[in-house]
Amino acid sequence: MVYANTNPDVGIVEGTSCFVVPRDTPGFKIETVNEKMERRYIINGEVLFDNCRLPEDHLLIRDDAYLKIRTYSVAGNTAEAAQALGVAQGAFDKTVLYVQEHFQGGRRIIQHQVIAARLANMATRLEAARAFLYYTGRAIDAGASDAGKLLHMLKIHCVESAFEVCKDAVEIHGGSGVMTELGIEKHFRDATIALHTDGTTDIHRFRIVNAMFPDTVGAYAGPL
Repeated sequence: MVYANTNPDVGIVEGTSCFVVPRDTPGFKIETVNEKMERRYIINGEVLFDNCRLPEDHLLIRDDAYLKIRTYSVAGNTAEAAQALGVAQGAFDKTVLYVQEHFQGGRRIIQHQVIAARLANMATRLEAARAFLYYTGRAIDAGASDAGKLLHMLKIHCVESAFEVCKDAVEIHGGSGVMTELGIEKHFRDATIALHTDGTTDIHRFRIVNAMFPDTVGAYAGPL
């Protein structure tokens, strides 16, 4: 499926249509398929349309396709936040076991004060993110007026917290943290790519500001 602006006079929000474009359509070409650090099951790449024409019955949604798929952003951003939380929780659980079972400097790693402090910070980030996720979920279910704003805040908070937790997990594991055998680096890669999916964290910040100042949308942080 391809989403494209078919009514430039009204812009993307009200002028986007959805088409089915078969791969063997004349003028359609997959130019590149990108390799990513993670989430390789989601294919990203570049497609070219060179005088590519479609019969009318290939049009699925006319003009308001963007408005229809915006409902996905609620589920999508909530899922991204929950997934990031799960990735970070997994890294934390592995780290808790590691610091109790391994020794450094003649004592268990967890007995080093700086490690204990990091574990406390990791646990705090996880619990705060989990509470925010549940709170936002209830707001969405209840149709709260600020649910949209909370959703953007949730995405930022959970994915950035997950990144910090996973970064600490890698560092606590020392040199082993960047080795593939333990799998901690996989958590870090998962957390890193979450910063860029379903809108970057900066895009969500712009949307928060727009929600804070609805009468002047676009004047402060762009029309996103």
